[in-house]
Amino acid sequence: VSKPAFEKKRLSIGPVSVGEGVSFGSLPEGYERAVALGVPGMALRLGSGIFASGYSVSLEEDDGADVYAVARYNGQRTVETSKVSEYPRPAQPLELYEFEGCPFCKKVREAVNVLDINVVYYPCPSNGPTYREKVKAEGGKSQFPYIVDPNNENKALYESDDIIEYLYETYGPGKDGIPMALRLGALTTLTAGLSLAPRLGAGSRYRESKKPEGMQPLKLWAYEASPFC
Repeated sequence: VSKPAFEKKRLSIGPVSVGEGVSFGSLPEGYERAVALGVPGMALRLGSGIFASGYSVSLEEDDGADVYAVARYNGQRTVETSKVSEYPRPAQPLELYEFEGCPFCKKVREAVNVLDINVVYYPCPSNGPTYREKVKAEGGKSQFPYIVDPNNENKALYESDDIIEYLYETYGPGKDGIPMALRLGALTTLTAGLSLAPRLGAGSRYRESKKPEGMQPLKLWAYEASPFC
């Protein structure tokens, strides 16, 4: 039986035990490139999409339980919390039609991450034969992002800023709670575009593929700011 590509290890730096991490010596080929391409974009976007709305971190007594903590020190461990559990939660996942290399789509993906909303992503790269055509048929134009909320009479929206405002009003703290990184208009779009530039349009163009009949959606746990996601 071959070993998994990753082994969880506790990284110790002096008296501080840092999380459940990955030994960088065991990272597979190509990860250095992923980090090099992803970190500048994360900095440009001021880390938007890393933390859930109302994120906070505190310390509590470490009872030795095998639970995740960013750090442990001197008999204490970090505890991370957010306010998303206080917001309305969609009963069904929202449908988001978008593509990876689009700065307007990136803004919406960041908002989805911050609000911790379950979403089904439908990839709509240039010349995509399936979901791009579906958006045109249902919404009347081939413009992205495009979102449909089955929890609200299939309400459909184009325009990234309108979508973000809707998400915050419906599943967040209200539009006044939209973080600065998502409310700067053209500057938000510019930095989102620049953050994607090192990827040279990856995910923007369709490649011929085969979708198995009866295929169910894949489940991906990820967050927008990670260079690995």
